[in-house]
Order: sequence, then C-alpha cells, then structure tokens
Amino acid sequence: MGDELQQFLPREPMAPISHAELPEGADWGFQIKWDGVRLLSTIQPDKVMLYSRKLLLKNAVYPEIAAALSTNVQQKRIILDGEAIVFNAERHQPDFQKILQRERLSGRRSASADSISYVLFDLLYYGSEDLRKRPFQYRYEMLQSLFPQPSEQLFATDLFMDGQALWEWVDKHQWEGVVSKRLSSSYLEGKKHQDWLKKKKSLHMVMTVPGVVWRNGQPASLIMLHQGQYAGRVSLGLTVNQKKLVAHYAAEHRADVMQPLYSASHAVTGKLSQLHSMPADAMAAPLPLHFMQEDVMAVPPLHPLSKDITAAHIPFFPIPADLKREEVRWLSKPLYCEITGLEHTSAGLIRHPKLLRLWQASPQ
Repeated sequence: MGDELQQFLPREPMAPISHAELPEGADWGFQIKWDGVRLLSTIQPDKVMLYSRKLLLKNAVYPEIAAALSTNVQQKRIILDGEAIVFNAERHQPDFQKILQRERLSGRRSASADSISYVLFDLLYYGSEDLRKRPFQYRYEMLQSLFPQPSEQLFATDLFMDGQALWEWVDKHQWEGVVSKRLSSSYLEGKKHQDWLKKKKSLHMVMTVPGVVWRNGQPASLIMLHQGQYAGRVSLGLTVNQKKLVAHYAAEHRADVMQPLYSASHAVTGKLSQLHSMPADAMAAPLPLHFMQEDVMAVPPLHPLSKDITAAHIPFFPIPADLKREEVRWLSKPLYCEITGLEHTSAGLIRHPKLLRLWQASPQ
C-alpha cells in the first residue's frame, strides 16, 4: 500500500540560507540549529513513513522513531519536518558523527546502537489541510499543541524571540548555530527565499592524519579521520616547509601494504583503536613537526592506490570515491592536525577545511 500523504511532501525541504548576522525585528523567531540529519515523516492511521532530504525511505534506519510516532501521535494524518540526532551526554550536545554512523548502517542496527531523538521544527500537513502556505508561527503553534510533553525521543524544538541571547548561549556551549525564521513566512522549497537564515559557529577540530595525497612528487593534501570516519582532505594552510616535513615523515613511516595497518574488522566498522582519537598527552602538549634541514631527503617514488589494497591495509573501507584515483601514501604512525571548517556536509566531510597546526604524537 502506498503513502497517500507522499504527494504533499516538498520535493526539496525548506533550507536556511547562510547569513553572517542575526536579523532584527518583531517578525523573527530563533531556534537552535541541531547537528543532525534531516528527516520528514508522514503519519496515517495504519502507517508511519520516514523520508530523507531526497525523499528516500528511512524506516529501516530509524525504526524506533517510526515506532514512537505511531504510539505517541494522536492525530493520524500529519506531515512533520525535523532532524534525527544522537545526543552526546558527555559533551551535552548533538553528535553528528554518531548520527552519520547510524545512516551508514543501512538498517543493520546493532543492539548497542546509540539512542536516536527526533527533533521537530515544522508541521506541513494536518488532518486534511496542506499547511505550507500558512505562516510559520501558525504551523509552529499547531506543532507544539501536538507535542505538549517533550520526551527524550520525540520533541518540538523551542522557539525564542531573543536571538542574541540564544546565540550567546550557543557560542558559550559550543553548539552548531542558530536558525532565524520569519514568523509570517510560508514554507518554500529549497533555498529560494530569505525567510530562514542560519548563523553557524565555525568548526574547530583535531583530526587524525592516516595518509597523505601526493601530486607532482610532493604532498598535496592531508587525509583527515575523525572518530573513525573519513572526514575529507585538507590542503589550505599547508605550507611549503610543512610539505617537506610531511614528505620526510611519510618516508620514515610508510605503511607496508603487505602487512595489515589495522584489523579489517575495525576498518569496516570504523572502530579504530589506533587512530580514531587524539592521544591525551599529545592534545595537552602537541609536538611540532621539526627535523634537521640536512635530514630532509628525497622521497621514494609512490604508486597510485592499488586495486589489491583491501580493508586490512587502510583505516577505512571501502575507499572513499575522491581517493580512488589519487596517489596516496598511508602512514604506519599517524600525524595529527588542528583545523577549522565551515560545517559538516551530509556525507560527514568537512566543508572548506583550513589547517592550523600539525604535529606528531608525543613519544611514549
């Protein structure tokens, strides 16, 4: 049986536009920007359907959300818009890497999987009415009436009228950002509007560097690993001198592809014991890369990434698409780098990363 409400789903969910400052005026409300994955849901008497931003079915990925909606929602003909998140209790904030790991399970959910919450911020359909042309404030007040008692698994995010106070809280507690919404605005698909604006804190992170991309006989970019997941590459900020030092380090710590660098099971699941986190002592007292000038030597020629290299030889598998045609040198001992970036992409990569510092782990 098909989804009768699917015809009322937006072809592309409304998305906020990046903006450097918070707007002013009585027609604006402000919400926390949750660091999660966009999730639309349709609820009918006999079924609950979950959809991604691209309208792909997600019931198998988030079965507990479907169950919670089926149990807790009294009105059985509605469409909700929100985000699936994993809340990190230790950091007291959402954990994007954790929710991305759930996405990559593709339904193979383990018993020890992280607890998922569905954060709701809009109501698009109610009863027999398409609400998208209604003002946001009207839609939000109806949403609140449907979920008056928030639970850990299912709740409507708060709406604040003092944007500056909310931003100061976000800045202090290192959350992702603030979304400003025009209270009188209708729901418009995509980004063809000026009614939802986002102000985000730039990312500031420590990454593991398990390998180096080579071009024209020298290091071109550093491969980044965060919490066992591929996070992209960084080249901006990598100086000529640092490239020489990295080349020397890579020559001394080249991974032997004939011997497993990490266990295949760890690589497949992303649970890397060696590389997924920054050593505490290195974090406390990072050691800059430094070598005697006379020690900088010619680096042996490299070879393109072989098709024979398997999960046992690299810290993630399968090989990311943007690395398949690159000349890569994997390291037997990782480097570490501090970077800034604009945001995570939906694939978990860092958008526009910039290198701040580079170091090797403290000697044990």
